[in-house]
Amino acid sequence: MVAMSDSWLHQLENDLVSMLEHLSPPPSAGDDHAWRVILLMSGRFGFHRLLEYHAGWTRQDSAIPVLRERFFRQHVPLDANGSFDQALFERKRAEWERDNADFVRLAAASEATFVARIEVQLAPLRADLARILRGCPVSAHGLPMA
Repeated sequence: MVAMSDSWLHQLENDLVSMLEHLSPPPSAGDDHAWRVILLMSGRFGFHRLLEYHAGWTRQDSAIPVLRERFFRQHVPLDANGSFDQALFERKRAEWERDNADFVRLAAASEATFVARIEVQLAPLRADLARILRGCPVSAHGLPMA
């Protein structure tokens, strides 16, 4: 594994803080389901960011999804019900993709590489997880207990 620089770790921290801000206000301490979802999302998000890093994305490349989200928030407003005009969204998406064609190609290539390698990369993790779960006691609901 390639060692990550402090700037990349800082970027990951900033991205995770941003994600948590989007999940505010936090659920109550007793809301186990909500906290599991938040932890799962943060793990997937961190994993995604690490894959981007190992795919050779620069800090500028990694910033583009945030810029894309900002673009849509500015150009495709939500109504009082939280909905948006689908036709306007499609026009703005075509505009954004045209103006950011290099990033669209980079993202597509990264996704294709990810899909091609993910099963091989996850196989040892799945085997370890299966081994760990086989050793866990089972609850009355058939789920492993922590």
